Formats: sequence, structure tokens, C-alpha cells
Amino acid sequence: MKSLPRRMALVATAGILSMFVLAPAASADSPVNIPPGQFVIDKAGVLGSDTAEVNAALTELRSETGQNLFVVYVDSFTNPDDPDQWLKEVVQKKKLGSSDSILAVAVTQRAARFESHDNGDIVEFDKEIFTKMISPQLTKLDWSAAALGAITGIENVANGKSPTGGEQSSSTSETSDSGGNGGWLLVGGVVVAGGATAWALSRRKKLPAGTPQVAAGPDGKPIDPLASLSIPELRTKAGSLLIAADDAIRSSEQEVGFAQAQFGDEAIKPFTEDITAAKEHMSESFKLQQQLDDHIPDTEEDQRSWLGEIIRRCESVNEALEAHTEEFASLRELEKNAPAAAAELKTRIEPLRTRLTTVQGTLAELSTTYTDTALNQVHTNIAEATNRLDFADTAVSTAEAKITAAQTAEAAVAVRAGEDAVHQATVLLDAVAHAGDDLAKARTDLESMVSTAAQDLAQGRALVADGSHPELAGPVAALEPALASVATQVGSGRVDPVALLAEVDSGHRPLNEALNQIRDTQERNRRATDQLASAIRGAQMKISGTDDFIRARRGGVGATARTRLAEAQRNLDEALRMAPSDPVNALAFAEHAAALADQAAREAENDVNGFGGGGGFGGGGGGNNGLGGAILGGILIDSILRGGSNSGGGGIFGGGGFGGFGGDGGGGGGFGGFGDGAGGNF
Repeated sequence: MKSLPRRMALVATAGILSMFVLAPAASADSPVNIPPGQFVIDKAGVLGSDTAEVNAALTELRSETGQNLFVVYVDSFTNPDDPDQWLKEVVQKKKLGSSDSILAVAVTQRAARFESHDNGDIVEFDKEIFTKMISPQLTKLDWSAAALGAITGIENVANGKSPTGGEQSSSTSETSDSGGNGGWLLVGGVVVAGGATAWALSRRKKLPAGTPQVAAGPDGKPIDPLASLSIPELRTKAGSLLIAADDAIRSSEQEVGFAQAQFGDEAIKPFTEDITAAKEHMSESFKLQQQLDDHIPDTEEDQRSWLGEIIRRCESVNEALEAHTEEFASLRELEKNAPAAAAELKTRIEPLRTRLTTVQGTLAELSTTYTDTALNQVHTNIAEATNRLDFADTAVSTAEAKITAAQTAEAAVAVRAGEDAVHQATVLLDAVAHAGDDLAKARTDLESMVSTAAQDLAQGRALVADGSHPELAGPVAALEPALASVATQVGSGRVDPVALLAEVDSGHRPLNEALNQIRDTQERNRRATDQLASAIRGAQMKISGTDDFIRARRGGVGATARTRLAEAQRNLDEALRMAPSDPVNALAFAEHAAALADQAAREAENDVNGFGGGGGFGGGGGGNNGLGGAILGGILIDSILRGGSNSGGGGIFGGGGFGGFGGDGGGGGGFGGFGDGAGGNF
């Protein structure tokens, strides 16, 4: 596949942010009309053969409880783009009543809303139904299970139980406080309000009576649930899961780092082992995705096989990490230690603000030596680090307010969000220093490469002149202008040594390969060994820089960039493995790793430039307490971070934390009989 839909984020925060519109979805969907007698609208085409199962469950719900649920799947919420307004128009067109609820999911946009009529029996539990019955299934991209979860939640409430089937609270849903703010899960964190993750692990689809959970074919063997999906559907599912699984691993590594500093290596050993296993799954998944993305045509059978394996491996990553969610949360005990954790977090912010000035000076100094293109990956890092620290301050203030109000669970979540923001600010500032070191090494390598290329040019000219190897004339002619161009640019002042290295390599490679045809094996190995160290350093520099770029902006980076980066690392690992015994092939792997890292950097930068409708989220610090940068960073924000405001707001879902691909979120403002529901991105 040449491109995969990028993960998108949509934020509805009443009184704070009206709307963020991110990169364009695969297609746009205006508010739908729901025909009489129809309860499922699947314009996104994700339910497939599960449509009958969902319809049967909806019929059973109406028959047994008198409650109606309308389920809508579209690619994106468009015309209007605000999900609340979009849903309002659907409700008004359908004229939904007091016994009605509606679930709307924008598949490509990864946004969802669940709302019930204000005068009905379900509305009080909207947030809990969404966070515990719907969101865990959406984060796994199990579209039919999300609808069935909503049905089960409504049925349980109608029967006097909680949405999950336990004893019903006497007043309001357990996921909302007196101000109407839902509990939430931090992207990159492990705290889950109300034990939703534990429930999600044990939850199975609610099936109509007599329907087998696993369909069997004529031969009696189970039918592959992916068999009914088209190739485009498989590609969409695989791409989304690649992003989610990669984020889950990155977030889990970060969380383990926090725990390691506090408890030591032995305490985190079980978690690191599972992360290592998860990484192995992801390495194979990215390798398969690279095969799908390359220029070689693939048969439908191969595409189905590879996409199916990607999906299953990514799901295995989720299961492996989720298995430790409660254990890891218990280890850190953030809820119990929220006051001390908030105080410790606060002490980490000011030193980083002081460091901003120093790093700003470093960046200014680098800009006098290197071109804007050379500093492209770090040129917004000061503004983005400031943004993350603004958000960390907001998180600390929220945690302190929640501690005062004896809401320690929400305080713990705020601390986790603040930790994530501080971590990303550190990554952003460190990246500037790394860029300076890497560019200095690249400049040294450039001098070495120019010297080697000049020697080969002289040799090639001599062999052409004496008539022994006229086939070298073309490669000699190609290298001459490349060296001249590099000399001119170096003499002009500011340079991009990485780009110049690529220019020299491009001009030198044809001549080097031609000369290798007349060199003996020993000479070829010697020359490859001389070039290998520089090639490996170049690949390492590009991979590290792009990895830092993605780590601090994971909320806006799609599957293609991550795939190229993973493949770059795999090729680099192979180069390092082969270097002692086969320097010629090791050099080829190192050069391919660098080329893939270049592609990853371009894709990641394009993703971030398109994030938020082209304006980006992290470039400025003012106006929303760092919220925009936190979204770009993939940090979960919820109404809890609005300082206790009682107005409605939507949850925001980015990548997964330790043990999951997403989380749960609170609801939005009311309208036309429907309001204070629940929803967010997943």
C-alpha cells in the first residue's frame, strides 16, 4: 500500500476550544438521514457480515426494554466538522425521543459520540456506557463489539443495573463527578478510572440467544473473522493498529522508565520482558507493511495473508501489555501517592523552563552554521517544549485541586499527564543538543567522503585517459559536478552537511560501483570498511533524530513514517551484525537504512505539518494551557484539565498507554433534548 490514513484527533471542549480539524479523512460524510425502521447506518462499510448480528441485538433490546439505539458509522464528521453539531443535526432530522440513544463513530477520524435523550432513563449513564462498554472496543477497532457494548450497557441500565451489570449507583454514573466531568485515561499512562481496562479484558460480545460466538464453515472449522473484510478494509484496520501498537510500546517504555527510577531494575523486569516481546511482534509487522508498501505488486492472497498477520500481531501486542495494567498501576500507586507525586512533578518543571533559554541559545548558534533544512526536525522544539511545560503546569494545578477535593484518582491521572508532558519537553530539548553533535559528525564525515570521492575521480580520469576503461567516462562525468557543487556550497557559509553527504554519495556511487568491478576482493572489502563507519553513523543519526521527532509528536504521525523508521532500524541492525565479516553487504544495509530513515523523516514531517489543518499544534504556547501541544504529543486530555469547569467537554484519545491502545473520556454539551453524553477520539 502506498499510503495509509493517518490517525486523526478531534477535540470538542466547551469554553476552551471550539474545534480542531486535522488531516483530511479518506472521505467526508455530512449528517446522515436515518430512514424509518432502520437502526444501523454503516456508510464506512466496517460492519460487513456483523451487521445482522448488531441488528438482531438491537431488535432484542427494543423488545425487552423498550429502549432504542441508533448506530451510525461514517468515515468522518463533516459539514459540520464539530461532532456535537453533526450529531445534533442527525437527531433533529430523525426527531429522536425520550427512549432513544444514538452512537455515532467516525472511523477514519477515530472520533465517536454516544448520547441519550435528556428526559430518558439512560442519559445519566451515558459517560459510563461510553467509557466502559464502547471505548474499549473502539480502541481495538472492533466496530461491531462497540455497538454491542452500547446495547449491553443500555439493557443493563434499563434493568436497574450499572452499565457493566453490577449494582447501580443511587445517583449518577460512577465515571462523572458532580460537575459532569468524566473519568479519563492518559495516553501514555496506565491509570484507568473505575477499572475499565480489567473489564475490557474479560468482556465478550453480547450475542443474541442461540447465536454461536465463533462462526464455522461447511467443514466445521472456524471462519477467519477477517475473511469478510475487503482489502481496503484490512489496510485501514492494519494501519490503525500499527499506530496504536507502536504508541502503546512507546508509552509503556516511558512508563517503565518512570518506575525504574523509583523502584529499580528488578521490580520492572516482568514489564520489560513483555515490552521486548511486543517489539519483536512490531518489527515483523512493520516488515510486512514495508512489503505491502514497496513497488513490487502483491497478489490478493499475499495482501490478505500479510495484513491478517499484521492485525493479529498488533492485537497480540495489546493483549501482552494489557495483561500487566493493574499490576503496573499497583506498583506505582500514583493514586495513593498523588500529593507527593504532584509535588515532585512541580519541582521538575522550573529547571526545564530555565533550560529553555540555554537551548534557545544553542539553536540560534547552530543556525549561524547550518541551514534551515539541516535544522528542520528541531526548529520548532523550543516553542513545543514551552507548550508541553505549559500543559504540565496545568496538570499540576489540576492535580492539586483534585487532591484538595479528595478526588485522588483524578489527581493521579493529572499527574500522569504532567509526567508525560515533562518527558516530551525533555525529549524536545535534548534533541537540539543531539542535532548539534550529529551535524558536527556529519560535517567531518563529509570531508572524509569528499576526499575519498576525489581520489576515485582521479583514478577514474586516469583509466579513461589511458583508454583501458572507457566505460568509466560516464560515472566520472557524473561525479565532477557533484564535487564542484559541494565545494561551492561549503564555501558559501551555512551548510546542510547531511544533504551534502547525500549529494556526494549520489554522484560517487556509480563510479565507486564501476571501480569495484576492477578491484580485487581485498580492495573492495578495504574500501567498504573505510566507508562503513561513516555510513553507520549517518544512519544512526537519521534514525535517532526521526525517532525523537515522532516520540514528541506521536499524536500526529501516521503508519507510513513509523513503518519506514522501523525498517530503517532493522536494516541498521543487519549492517551492524554483518560489519565484522562482510563489510560490503553491511555497507549496503547501512546505506539502505539511511535512505529509509530519510523517507520516515519526510513522512513524519508531512504528517505533523498537516496535523490540525496545516497550522500544527505545538508551535505556539499561548491560549489553551498547552492543550494543542499535548494533543500533538498524543497525551490524553479530558475535561478534568479544565480546572474543574462544569461545562461539557469531549475526551481526547491518542495512542495507548501501558496495557492499552486508548482510554475513556467524558461527554459534551447538551442540545435539543440530547446532551451531556460521552465521546472522544480513540
